[in-house]
Amino acid sequence: MSSNLALIVADFTTSLSSALSIGATSGTLSSIVDDDGVNLPNGRYFFSLDVGNSSKEHISCDIVGTAISNIKSISRQGVVTTGVVRAHRLGATVTITNFAHIFYLNNLLNGTDNLDANEPLEYDASATITSNNQLTTLEKVLSLVNGGTVSIDQTVIAAKAGETLVTGEAVYQSESDGEWYKTDADDVAKSVNLNLGIAQGAGTDGNAITGGVLVAGLDKTQTYTAGAIYYLSDTAGDLSTSAGTNSVIVGVGDANNKLVWVNIYDRDAVTPGEKAALVGTTGTPSATNKYVTDDNVYSGEFDQEQTTQDAEIAVGEADSTGQNNLIAQSFTAGRTKIRGAVLWKEPNTGTNAGDITFSLQADSSGDPSGTDLATVTLTDTVFNALDDDALFEVTFGTEYAGQVQGDLYWIVVSSSTSDNSNHINLGTNSAGGYANGSVKRKNATDGWEDVSTVDLYFKTINGLVGQIGQNNIVSREFEATGTWSKPNNLSYITVEMVGGGGSGRSGTVGNPTNGGGGGGGAYTFYRFSAERLNSTESVVIGAGGTGNSVTGGDTSFKTFVIALGGAGAAGTAGGAGGATTGQMLISLAGGAGVSSPGAGVGGAGGNSIFGNGGAGGNSSNGLTGTKGGGGGGAGGTGFTQGNGGNGHVLITEYYF
Repeated sequence: MSSNLALIVADFTTSLSSALSIGATSGTLSSIVDDDGVNLPNGRYFFSLDVGNSSKEHISCDIVGTAISNIKSISRQGVVTTGVVRAHRLGATVTITNFAHIFYLNNLLNGTDNLDANEPLEYDASATITSNNQLTTLEKVLSLVNGGTVSIDQTVIAAKAGETLVTGEAVYQSESDGEWYKTDADDVAKSVNLNLGIAQGAGTDGNAITGGVLVAGLDKTQTYTAGAIYYLSDTAGDLSTSAGTNSVIVGVGDANNKLVWVNIYDRDAVTPGEKAALVGTTGTPSATNKYVTDDNVYSGEFDQEQTTQDAEIAVGEADSTGQNNLIAQSFTAGRTKIRGAVLWKEPNTGTNAGDITFSLQADSSGDPSGTDLATVTLTDTVFNALDDDALFEVTFGTEYAGQVQGDLYWIVVSSSTSDNSNHINLGTNSAGGYANGSVKRKNATDGWEDVSTVDLYFKTINGLVGQIGQNNIVSREFEATGTWSKPNNLSYITVEMVGGGGSGRSGTVGNPTNGGGGGGGAYTFYRFSAERLNSTESVVIGAGGTGNSVTGGDTSFKTFVIALGGAGAAGTAGGAGGATTGQMLISLAGGAGVSSPGAGVGGAGGNSIFGNGGAGGNSSNGLTGTKGGGGGGAGGTGFTQGNGGNGHVLITEYYF
């Protein structure tokens, strides 16, 4: 806003070069040269016309060169009129006088007129402001805002009542209509986690509350007890020095018997009931006695899974265009810890000679990252001995505890050999079936490529380190050598195992034309209290006997709990079952292999507690045993024996 003050207030006299009729708002001066011979600058001026005669008149105007415009007449009584109110002849005197200037200065000082916003007033140096009645400075204001003392004893807002209110009642703001209602501590909806205040005057439904609502500072509507803590009361609109049904503190009485109002408005804050629950039942919550989160509770063995199997996919083919050298299944992590996976084994193509590696990798732009987070490798002997058309479990050497829930990860399967005619196959669902991941293949030429509509049969196995068992009993099976990890809150475990089954007698070597069956692996049962167990313990699976009359391997847990393998067939006679071992709670011998009943017929393998012996051949090959069962004998000259089944371990965990 421009100021009404003039640019120059002294030593200038000239005349009109044209007459001004009554109401004229513009005219022309004869000259704009002052007594020093200097032209007046363009701007606003105060003149007196016809000084010394009856046509005398005080005006304000703007000049540009000799032209005058925006003429306003100013009477002796201070009335401002647009245009002149008297006629002025050609040659009438024009003199700068101070009457109008003093008039506008007076208006500025009494507040009738405004200062020029483009030319703000300022001190000649840093001002010392000592009184609330002095004109302050920007420097002073900033010193208070940025660390100085600001004294405000109330924050009161304009508010509308939602019901009839009286001065001093405690009120809350409704989140549905924004109006204010009486609090009530026996109703959560009228007391807990709400915007609270004190009515500073009366109000009726739909109308403004006189004086507004105090939301911070000192309430002065009534007298409070110094030092007393005040709560919302079970009586609507009242305060009390004792907690209501829902304990909501709203302030403390000060030394002047005013209430220092505390309005903690956090609609997501902990409620009184929730706060009471956080105390817990045993011990005091602290940095070393923390609450259990869902991710720390072992509520099931598996996280992500796809368990339909109706097709297969090759792994370990040639590392060239169009081939499945590597296979990977992605999944979206639901837990932070993973210790392995369950997959499905289909019969090999040809004779697999490759060691098979299973690894966990993070996602990198939709592909496996190439960096192993956890890994385990099964030798060709161990992998080939797994049952066909059945699931198998792989346990990483060290479980991985850094998965981010909701992020994508990959189970990558690779082979140490690359051969289109000799490789492994894994079970798949040809229709996919898993919504949060997919299958890709890789070779050196194509890189990672999608395998459309396919998902592996898989289950990701939850980690155990730092976990608390929610189920009282959890069982774990081992079909391959691995590591058992001790979970938290464990009371004890039981370990059951069988040794590997012995193989049957071959009809392709020696004189017999038929052979006996191999013996089944022995069974052992043992119990360990949690205190006797290390954080991890080794599990060794005895391999089934492979070849002519080969004894099965021994199965063990913690190095000294052992189930012996069954013996290979002894010619046409069946092999002995695995022998019992001392110091076990229960130790049972494996079933003996059956002797050949006659020419062209092989004896069946002996059973184990967990598995069956393979059938003997009848003018055919003997069959392989399962889970510690002995292999069947050959059924005549030229036929081969059945191999023994691999051992098996079942660990059952019991929790507090």
